[in-house]
Amino acid sequence: MGELFEDRGPLRLQALRLRFTESLFFIPALMVLASLLLSQITVAIDKSIADEVLPSYFQTTVESSRAILAAIAGGTITAASVVFSLTLIAVQLAASQFSPRVLQGFLGDRFQQIVMGTVVGTFSFSLFVLREVSSAPGDESAFIPQLSIAVALLLAITALMSVLASIDHTAKGLRVGTVADGIMERTIAVIKDQLVPRQSEEDAPVLVDAPGRIPAPQLGDDDITIQPPQSARTLFAPRTGWVTGLQATRVVEVIPAGSTALISAAIGTYVVEGTPLAHVWPCEENEFNEIVDSLHEIIRIENERSTQQDIGFGFVQFNDMALKALSPGVNDPNTAVEIIVRIGAVVTELFRHRLGPQRYEADSRTVLRPGEAHLEEYVDLAFESIRRYARSDHRVLGALVQTVHSIIQELERVGLDHEQNSARETLWKQIALAGSESEQLATVEDRRRLRAIVEPILAKRPDA
Repeated sequence: MGELFEDRGPLRLQALRLRFTESLFFIPALMVLASLLLSQITVAIDKSIADEVLPSYFQTTVESSRAILAAIAGGTITAASVVFSLTLIAVQLAASQFSPRVLQGFLGDRFQQIVMGTVVGTFSFSLFVLREVSSAPGDESAFIPQLSIAVALLLAITALMSVLASIDHTAKGLRVGTVADGIMERTIAVIKDQLVPRQSEEDAPVLVDAPGRIPAPQLGDDDITIQPPQSARTLFAPRTGWVTGLQATRVVEVIPAGSTALISAAIGTYVVEGTPLAHVWPCEENEFNEIVDSLHEIIRIENERSTQQDIGFGFVQFNDMALKALSPGVNDPNTAVEIIVRIGAVVTELFRHRLGPQRYEADSRTVLRPGEAHLEEYVDLAFESIRRYARSDHRVLGALVQTVHSIIQELERVGLDHEQNSARETLWKQIALAGSESEQLATVEDRRRLRAIVEPILAKRPDA
């Protein structure tokens, strides 16, 4: 069977890379260092060539050089404050208008990070060159880094244009569609990166097989319950927080030969310090003590959820935005509709991959993951809350019904396996429940409009 989670290096490095990606400090700091290096290079070139080598329009005096560099430094630091202010305003608006959980997308905006780095780097370059405008050591003649000043002018123009681009980018980035598209793209990227495509029955998830398993002939028929033996060693959570990362293939490499590891904490769950994360058996106490630190590194626990491996977090962000739009203080059903259609795209992609309990085997070692979410759970997570809070607006309910029906049509077009067929019933259930919400609508006309959408669709249901 193909691996559910691809091995992309230690989770600590993945988490560190994600933290850098979502940091407003890292790239600007690198560009400040780059400006220091560039200033040393240009100054060295200035010292190695005679003034007459450069065209006449590069020539300046000591006073004008200092005035130019000081003006660039002062102007760019002012521009930097404008960019910082725009970013803070965007973050504040995103948190209040959409959800605090969408801030990861804004903080991880690479374009805005580069703009900040360009402005701050230009400021730093000007200061580094300004300190070089002086009399040469042991000589009464002045040293004027003509090339460095010309580079500073070019950087100043670039910084100015980047500020204008930042204003345009920030304004466009606050659009509902742009924010929703960002969540959709990140969630689909996680799905494609973490899950196995549905290609053939040979690639199907293997049902866990351990003592105490309730027989489940098909994935999704019954819950699978595993009771590890009393001799099993237990890995406890070292801290309270969200499980944001797990690499089952690395667990296979860490546990002793001939042993089985049961991962009881699924991605996206909240664990309390001291509660079980995993069980390993058979395993001697000294062997287990040697691998505890490694297992804690493999199963990552953070203060907040992230898009590193957590598919459900994308649906949580979508729901936050839709429910905020449907709240009485906002009353923006059009935003809810925009969210629903993008949820449909993510759910459609999810149906193209395999989910559920997983089993990994290598070199007489076995790792079991019975707690991973099924398609049905993701469908409920995607649509249940929105359907409940949209019961007073027939347009939102109608958009939800049509979106869910489009997912069903896509499934039927490509063909269904057992797991998809079971999850399809959950989709039909959402349509039926949305139709039942018509009784909550305020007017007879609204109820009629919703039924005009729902009833023809339900008439196509196979068991109708």
